[in-house]
Amino acid sequence: MMAFVLLASATALAVPRVYLVPLRAPNVDRAVTEVLAEQLLVSARRHQGLYEVLGATDLKTVLDLEAAKAAMGCDSDSCANEIADALNAEQLLAGQVGRIGDVWLLTLTRTEKSTLKVLSRVSVEARGDSPSALLPLIPSVVDEALGVERPLKVWAWTGGAVAGVGVLALAGAGGLYALSLVEFEAAKTALDPAEFNVTRAAQARDWSKGYYTAFVVTGATGGGLVVVGAATVVISLLAEE
Repeated sequence: MMAFVLLASATALAVPRVYLVPLRAPNVDRAVTEVLAEQLLVSARRHQGLYEVLGATDLKTVLDLEAAKAAMGCDSDSCANEIADALNAEQLLAGQVGRIGDVWLLTLTRTEKSTLKVLSRVSVEARGDSPSALLPLIPSVVDEALGVERPLKVWAWTGGAVAGVGVLALAGAGGLYALSLVEFEAAKTALDPAEFNVTRAAQARDWSKGYYTAFVVTGATGGGLVVVGAATVVISLLAEE
């Protein structure tokens, strides 16, 4: 039993280790580059339950001081792979900042180290005199690179699903109302002197009432779901802005 618990715990803790390669930002002030890189690391570490993210500052735990200093400034592919090996990282997350006019572009690429397979590549752009304009966009682009759904986006999808169920309920309510009318007409016909049938009229009347009650309940429920779902989508999208 104890062995099973330990195995389960080890499995739960076995998350991919990702090495965040030093940010490539040619022609960008070093201080600004460091701020961007730190924000990348902080954003990635919000998902420690899914990934173990290591940055350049973690190198000193596995390398001696001089080697760590040299490695922290190394952003070449071969160098990054060597560092990933030293850190036992299965994946690499590399970022690059570029500029076209007043548009700054941040591109993140996540790669499987053993196969060099690109797992994701995403980019985001911002206008401004400085790449600091990219800062507010970093959390979302990191989430996308790591394949993590943002909570607000999940809420938007959930709201859409709820609204969809509400629409189906309203459609069902329309069908129940139609059945109620059919049974109501059947009750009237059964009371016609030419086809007088009290039993059939009573039965049709009861069915008509039942369908109508179900129509009211289903319609109210469907309408409520549509309102709640639509409001959830709108609030989520507004909060995402």
